Amino acid sequence: MPITSGLIPIGKQAFLDFTKTVRENVGLALDDSKEYLLDSRLSPIAKVSGYENYAALIQHLNASPVGSLHWQSFEALLTNETMFFRDEHFFRGLIEIAIPSLINKNKNNKKLHIWCTSVSTGQEAYSLAILLKEHFPELSAWDTKIYASDVCNSAITKARAGVFNAVEIQRGLSPELKQKYFKVDRDGFYVADPCLKKMIHFFNVNLIENLNEIQSFDLILIRNVLIYFSPETKKSVLTKIYSKLLDEESFLMLGASESLIGDVTFTPHRVGKFSFFKKKPL
Repeated sequence: MPITSGLIPIGKQAFLDFTKTVRENVGLALDDSKEYLLDSRLSPIAKVSGYENYAALIQHLNASPVGSLHWQSFEALLTNETMFFRDEHFFRGLIEIAIPSLINKNKNNKKLHIWCTSVSTGQEAYSLAILLKEHFPELSAWDTKIYASDVCNSAITKARAGVFNAVEIQRGLSPELKQKYFKVDRDGFYVADPCLKKMIHFFNVNLIENLNEIQSFDLILIRNVLIYFSPETKKSVLTKIYSKLLDEESFLMLGASESLIGDVTFTPHRVGKFSFFKKKPL
């Protein structure tokens, strides 16, 4: 295994054993070019937990049953990069195509349920709630609900609180929307308005595990997630996601750089720069 300069080598077998545990528990696929990630993300945990370095921490984790320290390490390795209204073309497509289509589809039962998977600290879910408030006020009379999930407990806790610092709030959010939907607390943090929190149900779920308790949705967002999975894990997750789309007129959204090449269960659609998927009848 190539060792990046400055890293403490953990050994090929230790690396393989640990990354296998990571993959089996959270789906994250790490090849041997990612040893630097173990160093940068796990070294702080090693220090706080009393281990000499990240290599010593990994040796302990490899020799122990999966527990709280493992999960702390797993969560540290997950990429929680997010921002408000990430990808302008995506949100424009929701406004112009997806949401109007779903409103028309559900005009009789007046129900719209959306699932934001891997929502990290919640910016995507809050962005979606703001979008619905701003562009589709008629939905206030509907059974409209955004379900937002993540495997990372600490991320969901922060998302549920709806509290963002000055740097986070500036990323993707206009001054007008910031002023309208967030209040500054005494410590200078921005707190989401209760009208947004009321629309969103945050919960913890692991996409690689059983999703039988999850309901079906009109719109599912699984953006910038599948790229971190192995092909086998990706296929397994998509099979479960397929069953969670309400019908053939429901929408599945991926990240801008993601595709379902070779997948035969979903039909790709593209309108300008807006891409989405719908499920084929089995």
